[in-house]
Parts: sequence; C-alpha cells; structure tokens
Amino acid sequence: MDAVEKASRAQAELERRVFQLKSLHKAASELSRLAQPRRIMETFLLTALGLFGATRGLALLVNTQTRRGHLAHRGLCLPEAEACERNLTRIVEHYLPREHLPRHAEFLAPGPATAPGLLPADTALILAQRVEGDYGLLAAIGPRLSGEAFTEADKTALLNLAETTANALAQNLYHHEIAQLSAGLMRQGHALQEAQRQTARAREALDLQLFQLQTLYEFTREVSPLVSTEKLIEVLLLSLMGTFGAGCGGILLCDRSSASVRWVSRGVSEPRQWTLAQAEALLYRGFQAAEERRLAPMSITFIKDPPACLPESETGFSACTAALFTVDDTLLGMVALGPLLHQAELPPESRELLTGLTANWMAFLKNARAFETIQALNADLNRTNTDLRRTIAELTEARDQIRLLEVAKNRLRQLIRGELERAGRFRLADVVVMVVLSAALALAFNYASPNGIPVLPEVVFQAQPPRVDAATAHHMLARSEAVLVDARPSELFQQKHIPGAVNIPAALFDVIYPMKLGPALKPEQVVLIYGRTLSKRYDDEVALRLLQRHDQVRVLEGGLAAWEKKGLAVAP
Repeated sequence: MDAVEKASRAQAELERRVFQLKSLHKAASELSRLAQPRRIMETFLLTALGLFGATRGLALLVNTQTRRGHLAHRGLCLPEAEACERNLTRIVEHYLPREHLPRHAEFLAPGPATAPGLLPADTALILAQRVEGDYGLLAAIGPRLSGEAFTEADKTALLNLAETTANALAQNLYHHEIAQLSAGLMRQGHALQEAQRQTARAREALDLQLFQLQTLYEFTREVSPLVSTEKLIEVLLLSLMGTFGAGCGGILLCDRSSASVRWVSRGVSEPRQWTLAQAEALLYRGFQAAEERRLAPMSITFIKDPPACLPESETGFSACTAALFTVDDTLLGMVALGPLLHQAELPPESRELLTGLTANWMAFLKNARAFETIQALNADLNRTNTDLRRTIAELTEARDQIRLLEVAKNRLRQLIRGELERAGRFRLADVVVMVVLSAALALAFNYASPNGIPVLPEVVFQAQPPRVDAATAHHMLARSEAVLVDARPSELFQQKHIPGAVNIPAALFDVIYPMKLGPALKPEQVVLIYGRTLSKRYDDEVALRLLQRHDQVRVLEGGLAAWEKKGLAVAP
C-alpha cells in the first residue's frame, strides 16, 4: 500500500514537473515575442502565479541609478499597490542595491523583519537579479492557494522562469537601446544634413555677398575717375545690363534746374528724343506706380508692374524691371531694364544689388554735376576776366592818348604864345589860322591812330531807346515795376543821384552789369536809365547795350535835372 502511494506521489510530482517544464517552455516562447517591458513583466507574473498556484504577487523592473521603472502586480489590494508605488525608492535601496545586485536570480529572505512596510506581509518568495546594465528585476510571490510550502523544485522552476524573463528583458532593453541609438543617429544625421543645408545656404549667401561687393568695388573703381554726366549714365547702364543679363535698357535723367533731359538706351533700334514735359509726365506716372511714394534725396524705389507703367511705344523696349531715383529736388530719373536672359524678373538679392549700384552711382553723379557747375562758373569767370582785361587795356590806351593830347596841347599853347610875343600884337586872323591848323592836325592824328576816338558818338547814328517822363518813372518805381540805373561815371554818381539807383558806368558796363544787375533782374521788370552830360550821352549808350540782353528798357526824359524839377528826392 505504501508503495502504491509512493508511486502515486512520484507520478504526481513527475506530472507537475512536466507541467512546469511545459509552462516554462510556453512562457519562454511567449516572452521572446513580446516587445514591451511592462508586457514581459505581466506575462512573467501571470506565469509564476499560475505555475505555483499562488494567490498574488508583484514584479518590478527598475533602473537602480534613476530609480525609475515598471511595476506589475496581481491580487494586491489598492492600498498595498499604492504603498509599493510610493515606497519604490526604498524598495530599490533595500532589495536591489546597485553594488550588490546578483548577476543571476537569487532568493532573498522574505517577511516583515527584513523590510517592514515595503512588500506585502504574506510574501513567501522574493528573488532579485541584475538584468542589463543598471537595471534590476525584483519578484515577490505570495502564498499558495493550497497553503503548501514551495519545494526546492518549485524554487528551481521559479529561478528558471526569472532567468528566462531576465533574458527577455535584457534582449528587449538591448533592442530598445539600439532603437534609441538608431533614433539618435538618425536625429544626428538629420541635424547633420540640416547643418549641411544651412552651410550650403550660408555659402551661397556669402558667395552672393562677395559677388555683390566685388561688383560694387569694380563699378566704383570704374566710375570714380569720371566727371562727365553722359559717361556716368553710359557706364551705369552697361554695368546693369551686364550684371543682370538684360538685352536692352535705358536711363532717363531729368534736370529741372537747367530744364534739360538726358536719355541713354542700349539694345533699341531707334533711340527716342524726350522733351522736359514728356520726361516729367513719364516720371510722374512711374511715381504713381512706385512701391514707396517718396522723393527723399538720394533715394531709390522700384516701380510695380513696369510693362503697364512704361509702354514699349515710349521706351522702345519692353521694360521688365524699373526703378526711380532722386538725387535732389532738381535732379531725378529712372532706370529700366528689358527682359533678362535667365529669369523673368530680378530676385530680392539682385534688387538689393541694383539699389546699391544706383545709390553709389548717384553719389558720383552729384559730384560730376557739381564739377560741371564749377567748370561753367570758371568759364564765365574767365570770360569776365577777359572782358575786364580788355576794358582795362582800352582805358589805359585812352589815358595814354589823353596824356599825349595834353602834351600836344601844351606845346601848341607854347607855340602860340611865342608867336604872339614875336608878332607883338594880337590879330584875329592869326588866331583863326592857328585854330584851323590845330583842328586839322588833331583830326589827322586821330584818324591815323588805330585806336582813334570817334568824332561823334555812335549813339548819334542809332535808333533812340524809348523815353519815359519823370512822373511816370516815379510811379513805376513806387510800384516796384522798374529798376533804376545811373549810367554816369562813379565820381558824378557819388556827387548826386536818385535814391535806389544802381551805378553802371558805360565804360565798365561788361564788368559791373553781371555782378550788380544781371542775376537779380527779372524778365518782366522795366530798366529805367538816366545820366548824360553836355558832351556824353551815357544813358543812351547803356540803354542800347542793355537792349541786347533785356526787352524792357526806358530812358528817363530830361535825366536827373527833370527829376529834380519835379521836386523828387535825390541823394546824398
């Protein structure tokens, strides 16, 4: 009878071991297919509880360095589960010390005496094992439902299950780490590709800036020696067409101060001639279509929709890009380019380059305009100096002739006095003879001299300028309708003259007129002239010369004497 019982027990034990082995094999097969640590822990716990008939338990996979991990439990009440979650750090410090974590699964002493309040009080088995790196596995199994104690075979089976679970977790962590490394490498690869793209963009931007700076440098070096407006316009147009690949283009420059228009074009079969009104109308139309409606000095603004604003019938080509520029209040213009070779319109960076080139060019244009003004002033000054030198030479020659006549007069007087003394008596016939003889000699000398003095003034044979009486002249001066000119020599002017009169002696007319009267004289003003003596008609001479420059010229009838006779004021 005992042998039968022993055989039965042996058979039951054998069947249990077979069951455990099958369960371990099935668990190992299932664990190898799982990819999440939490699912592996739950499968391990369910297999262990079902394998040994335990009522409850928990499994913990934790990183001993960061104290973070996964907790799976079955059969625990809510307060016990919350206590395990809350005491996770203490559980790791007590059961899974980093420096003493076993490489293979080992059983630890259970019970409240070991670690009171950390694990359920009825825990029957506690095992710990290092999984991979800093990770550790802790399993706590409660009592069996049958109340039987765990045998050595059960413990061995549990250790094998823990080893299988640890291997599955290690493989999963390894794959997870590889995935993280791969993701990190992919992120680094993406970051490297983005860095390469940014580097390429930065290189392109740097190359573009270098090209723009090189273009500006070469353009500045080319235009710096130029002082001609025409040459500057041609150089700018050729530079823009060559830089941006335009087959045709034109530059319009409107100078309001001199009422002049310059138009330079290339690639156009028939260049157009512009009037000031046409140029201003075109610029006004461009200003209405400009991106920024402002006319600040040294400013540039692009025209929106150039083909609509600048028809081909006016410019001679189809304008695809156009910009207005303003040098100052009197000098403004427009630059226009035709179709480009490689693109429809200028990109933003090319627009910046066009703006830079035009702004740089405007500075040189302003200097060239100032240089041309200085040249014109120097030419006027040279002409004035030439006229002044000629006048001085004429005055010097006249003074020498007067001196020579004075010497001749003194000698003739001495001759007459000697003849009278020698004759002893005064005869009228002798005087008449001597006077006729002196006049004949003087006329002959004056006729023979290349700079002879005319016997009668030229004004005697010319048409007389219009006259105006003293009352009318006073009325015109009171209403600021006229300018008064004193044509007498300065010494006579200083003795007495009409208040407000400008002294322009006839002999110095070419010198004094441009300085005192010419710049301030308006076209609608009347010039009133007075000043004559018994022997000289200064007023008629100056009036005739003024009529060559001004239309409204009148001579004061009766001169200064008529003015005083009317009781009008004189100075000083």
